Amino acid sequence: MYNILAAIKPTAEEEKEIHLATKKVLQQIHIPHARLLLGGSYAKHTWLRGNCDIDIFVQSSDCSRKKAVELSKVFLDSDFFQTVGFADWTEQQPPNNVTGFYWELIHYSNKYQWKFDIWYTDIEDIKTIGVTKRITEKLKDNPKARQQILQLKEKYFDGVK
Repeated sequence: MYNILAAIKPTAEEEKEIHLATKKVLQQIHIPHARLLLGGSYAKHTWLRGNCDIDIFVQSSDCSRKKAVELSKVFLDSDFFQTVGFADWTEQQPPNNVTGFYWELIHYSNKYQWKFDIWYTDIEDIKTIGVTKRITEKLKDNPKARQQILQLKEKYFDGVK
């Protein structure tokens, strides 16, 4: 019998590599008094094998364009990312309602491609972080729910990010 979970759940090697890559990215973010928060499927541990994007929120009451530009230089100079995209969402309403600055960072390893979505904002109550925390708590109470989420994601994932 075909085991769908074995086919879609990340391997131990993939999990180890994504955790190391995420740690490396977090270590590059040096903004005094900022809180670094993880969100999305990475934080909930519900990503599909070979398809993980990591959502990182840098929350600071002193969010500034100057610091965003400095952080952009850090990302560019790190040689860790093959693609660095940057957007200033301070004047317009962003699609996810998180005003501030945004980076789309792509890292290719030997076997994997990781996409890091990083938001730098002064918003104190980031809704997606609250949702992620609530879902994570529910998943602790019901481990089979994580498997159900993975199966649904596989069923409806169209291969396009």
